[in-house]
Amino acid sequence: MPADDLGFREAGPSPDNAPPSFAVKHRAALLDFWGVYDAEYQRVQDAAMVVAREHAEFGPLLRAMPPEQMEAENRRSRELLHGAIIEGEWAPYIANTRSQGALYAKLGVSFSGWYEVARTFQQVLVPSLVDAYAADPKRLAGAISAMMAFIDHAMTLIAEQYVRATEDERLRKLIESVKDYAIFMLDPRGRVVTWNEGARRLKGYEADEVIGKHFSLFYRAPDREAGKPEIELRAATTEGRCEEEGWRVRRDGSQFWANAVITPIRDARGELTGFAKVTRDLTDRRRADEKLRALVLRLEQRTRQLEEANAELDGFTYSVSHDLRAPLRAIDGFAQVLLEEHAPRLGEDGGRVAQVIRKNAQRMGQLIDDLLNFARLGRHEMRVAPVDMTALARTAAEEVRDPARAIELTVAELPRVEGDAALLQQVWLNLLANAVKYTRPRSPAIIEVTAKRDEREIVYSVRDNGVGFDPRYAGKLFGVFQRLHAASEFEGTGVGLALVQRIVRRHGGWIKAEGKLGEGAEVSFALPRKD
Repeated sequence: MPADDLGFREAGPSPDNAPPSFAVKHRAALLDFWGVYDAEYQRVQDAAMVVAREHAEFGPLLRAMPPEQMEAENRRSRELLHGAIIEGEWAPYIANTRSQGALYAKLGVSFSGWYEVARTFQQVLVPSLVDAYAADPKRLAGAISAMMAFIDHAMTLIAEQYVRATEDERLRKLIESVKDYAIFMLDPRGRVVTWNEGARRLKGYEADEVIGKHFSLFYRAPDREAGKPEIELRAATTEGRCEEEGWRVRRDGSQFWANAVITPIRDARGELTGFAKVTRDLTDRRRADEKLRALVLRLEQRTRQLEEANAELDGFTYSVSHDLRAPLRAIDGFAQVLLEEHAPRLGEDGGRVAQVIRKNAQRMGQLIDDLLNFARLGRHEMRVAPVDMTALARTAAEEVRDPARAIELTVAELPRVEGDAALLQQVWLNLLANAVKYTRPRSPAIIEVTAKRDEREIVYSVRDNGVGFDPRYAGKLFGVFQRLHAASEFEGTGVGLALVQRIVRRHGGWIKAEGKLGEGAEVSFALPRKD
């Protein structure tokens, strides 16, 4: 929101350049929030301006402002915020925000109007923060907390200006009508002088029950005994402002987590005349923070468990790769020795048995390779880049083509995608190898590779005129070891399509198969468009 839409500003002493407490404690999280806010600035600004222009109080003021003046003010506000968060120059930003509050208070805009615009700010930014940091829950929690603390700080600065203007009866009524913040005045000794509707709702006291009483009434007994209320008044007096978060007590004895700001009020000679106090209930935010922290802890624990499971899987993989392959190689080798050197003594039946032993040992070796590839895929680091799917499919077609058969294999021009080229090459090799295998009874075998696209995704298809399958069992095709044809008819381990499905899903896509017995099959997979 522009700071001086009508060309004048609130006069007053410049604040010191000390950053707010949340900016010191959560510097990294604030920078994460700024990165998303800066990238989404125009969208946030547009949404806020839509709400402000339609607001009964803000609207007439903004519509009367020349567009070039509004653009200049918005640009300046953004520069001041950048200077505060990135360069640590908070004084200009704080002064600018306070002058906004003072200006619009003079023009009769209610404090609740600010709150409505601030809610738009949150509604636009929270989904963007989730998108940006979904992969890192700890950074997401920090960025959201930093955003909420930043908004609270800005609203508190503005609320202070409304408090300072209480000598104007109209503005006093505006403050009294605020329901979301407790805004009230204290005398120099800390006794309550004014009481607004927000204070009544938040703390549960009627004005006649609390005016004239010391504000320590709202603190817990241990805090009162420790002198916390007096310490905060002294800090506000000497430092110009005291901001603190902690538990406070309502009239009914229930507690809430509060953000409280105490600001000294001085007359023209600089003499202390009292304090302005602004309090907001942050219990829901605290609970959300605790839930986020608990979620982060659970995710960290889950990550450790996964790391341990991966370590165990590495050990298992090593065992499979070395300990199981060694006896299989021995079985295959000795069976070959029997066939080559002892064939006469084996006879026809013995030779057939030795061949069966060799074939099954080799099949077991291939099954181990396929299982290892399937297990390793989940830990393969994706290397995403533009991929020429036409080139991949045609290269795979040349690798699986059988020169001894009549095969009509055509690959149309296919749209490019963003993905891992090595993994997508495996998809094409498996799908085309399947198509070549299951069209073996056909002459000629006809295999077609095509694609179509819409606004969201690209669908690639491999269609053949092979033996097909019973459509009732289409869902079993992509399971590990799931086969719809006997191994005696068509070789294979039942892992290839499961591997394809896993690769496609890692790219954010889907895969399906359609077919009929004796009438061929079509396997389609979709990948999201990134253009």
